[in-house]
Amino acid sequence: MSPVPSGDAGRGAPRLSIVVPVWREQAGIADLVRHLADVTSGCAVETFVVDGGSRAETLGALSRARRRDPALDAAARRIGLRTLRAPRGRGRQLNAGARRARGGILLFLHADTRLPVGAAAVIDAVLSTPGVDAGAFALRFDATRRCYRLFERIVAACGRGPGPWGDQALFVRRAAWRRVGPFAETAILEDAEWVRRARRLGVGIRVARSAVRTSVRRFEAAGPLRQALRNVVLVALWRLGVPADRLARLYARGAPPRGASGPAGAAGAA
Repeated sequence: MSPVPSGDAGRGAPRLSIVVPVWREQAGIADLVRHLADVTSGCAVETFVVDGGSRAETLGALSRARRRDPALDAAARRIGLRTLRAPRGRGRQLNAGARRARGGILLFLHADTRLPVGAAAVIDAVLSTPGVDAGAFALRFDATRRCYRLFERIVAACGRGPGPWGDQALFVRRAAWRRVGPFAETAILEDAEWVRRARRLGVGIRVARSAVRTSVRRFEAAGPLRQALRNVVLVALWRLGVPADRLARLYARGAPPRGASGPAGAAGAA
C-alpha cells in the first residue's frame, strides 16, 4: 500500500484500521480472520471485532479456535486483532471500534462480506483521487441465481443516490470520519444516514470497480424477491423522511431472524 496521506495518524500507527461488528457470528469468525490476514498482506493493519452482546458466543468461539490452531492465532496477530464489546446495534458497534482505531484510514466491514485480493491497494487508489476522502467497493453476491445479478445492478445504481451501503465495505480517512461524526445509533440504516451526512458536508465518496462478495443468507431466509422489495420500500420511505427507528419497527414484523444493513438486508443489528 503506497503512502496515502492519513490526516491525523500518529507515529507508529497502522495504515489501516478494520472495524467488524458481530453478533452470533461464531460459525464464520475464524474464516474471516484468515481471510483478512490474506487480503491485507503487506499492509500494516489493526482489526477490531466488536461484539454486540451475543453472550460472548462469537468472541468465545474465536478464542477457543485460536488456542487450538496456531496458524489461526498467527493470522490474528498478523492483523492486530483486538476484541471489544458494545451495546448491540451496528452503529454503536462501529462507533466503538472507530473510537479506538489509530489508523489513518478506517474500513468498516460486515462479518459476512469478503474483500477482494489487493483490497489495501484498491483503497489506496480510491483515496489518491483528488477530492475523495471516502469510498466503498462494488458489490457482488455469493450466489449464482440470476436475480442476484439484477440486485447487484440496482445496488450500483444506488451508489449515485443513497448508497454506497455498509455491505460494500465503506472506508474513509479518519480525519474525514471525525469531521462527519459517528454513525447514527439508530436501529436501522446507519450506513445510508452517514453517507448522506458526508455528502452534505462535501466529502468526496467514490465506489471502486473492484468488488466485495457478500452473503445472500438473509435474502435466502426471507425469499430473494420479497427481501429486495422490502429493502426498496424501506429506503424509499426513509428518503421521504420516515424516521429510521420507526422503519425498524415496521421491518422487524416480518424480518428474517438476523438483520443486516443496506441492500443485503435492512435491519441494523450486527
